[in-house]
Amino acid sequence: FEKEEDNFRAKFINGFAISVTAVFILRLIPLLFDPNPGSTLIIVPSLILVMLAALYLLRRGHVTASGLIIIVLGWIGLAAQAYSADGVKDVVIVAYLALGLLASIVIGWGAGGIVMLTSIGAIWVLAFLEANGYLTPSSQDSLEYSRDLSFAFIAVTVLVYFSTTSLRDAIRKASDSEKDLLISNKS
Repeated sequence: FEKEEDNFRAKFINGFAISVTAVFILRLIPLLFDPNPGSTLIIVPSLILVMLAALYLLRRGHVTASGLIIIVLGWIGLAAQAYSADGVKDVVIVAYLALGLLASIVIGWGAGGIVMLTSIGAIWVLAFLEANGYLTPSSQDSLEYSRDLSFAFIAVTVLVYFSTTSLRDAIRKASDSEKDLLISNKS
């Protein structure tokens, strides 16, 4: 991309989409053998398609559209999964954090704030639905819960990795630039 900022955002989108697609594929494998996978068997492949569409848009040079499709459709997918599975107790609630962080990085802090506020709203709606008997969460096996929680943490870890790497690169470039400036001022 011509702009350095677009390269920065594209790196995050690309890394996140590829990593999350791999995680979703890993999550899909046990679902194929589950006699009662529920709506998760529809939602996980749908989220894989969202990631692939975002990667396609990114390859075509549409950085912002690629980020928006992950954030908007990803948020809707997470909300649908939480509603259809364990509500506020579903592990995908943790994934809202990754989505909020991604939104703040690839779109801006305002988008990240909107994602986080709507996620908090969704959490309260799910809690209200459960408290009033409109939603009955199922009891998930502790090993399955641990597996799903690990997947959510992997998504957050990918974003933390790209964030810290990018920050280190920016600090290194600034230091190199400062050294060059000092050398040119001495001449």
